[in-house]
Amino acid sequence: MRMNRPQKRYSFFVLFALTLFAAGVIFFCRAFSAAPLNAMEKKSYTKAEEEAKEKQEQKLPLSDSGLQKKCRKIYKKNKKLLVLVNRQKALSENYEPALQAISNGRLMASSLLYSDLREMLSGAAGFGYQYWLASAWRSRERQQKLVDEDIQMLINKGMSYAEAEKEVYKETQPAGHSEHETGLALDILCSHNPEMTLAQEQEPENQWLRENSWKYGFILRYPKDKEEITEISYEPWHFRYVGKEAAEFMYRHNLCLEEFYQIAVNRAIK
Repeated sequence: MRMNRPQKRYSFFVLFALTLFAAGVIFFCRAFSAAPLNAMEKKSYTKAEEEAKEKQEQKLPLSDSGLQKKCRKIYKKNKKLLVLVNRQKALSENYEPALQAISNGRLMASSLLYSDLREMLSGAAGFGYQYWLASAWRSRERQQKLVDEDIQMLINKGMSYAEAEKEVYKETQPAGHSEHETGLALDILCSHNPEMTLAQEQEPENQWLRENSWKYGFILRYPKDKEEITEISYEPWHFRYVGKEAAEFMYRHNLCLEEFYQIAVNRAIK
């Protein structure tokens, strides 16, 4: 069927209008996609970038110089909290911890950990978990007495002195080499199971501590997979305060304190 002239003219205008509309839509979409991000979008984008960078960094090998620099920076800021005491490295005889009473005066601990300890115990209480603080600061003399008592107990069971001493030192440090002398170490037991045994590992209270203590500046000091490094048998109840920044770093990178110290102090950084 042939269209008359008015119909042709009308069709032309309709087609022209549709073409203009389509061109406008394309232009608007391109302009919008190229437009600068507003403040909120910029913030979200930056946060996403930072999170991605952090996740990538956590996958980096510990030999990475950037990671080493971060470790050293944390150490320099928190030297008082990161003092290393172990079988090979004795605590200076001049070391004097600033002590504060905890557990209603029953124990003494470093004042540096007090507020974060309260926060951690309060956080655990929110899940219905309660704890018994079995041990905190110990003097060098007290540490020696405990070592002597444990050795004598094994001698009474038939061991030689050398055998008893070797057995005791699997879980107890010699006097002058115990973290408890810093006031920064705590033996934390479940309130309904105040036995210092590996059974603590199965308790929900202990599991919560091992998963969350780093958020409050504490680390599990003698992990199961680090016995050859720490030279101490696995102790799921022994927690050490190192500060929140260092605790998070060690938790993220699966480091014990010896490994952190080795990276921060002894490895050369280019």
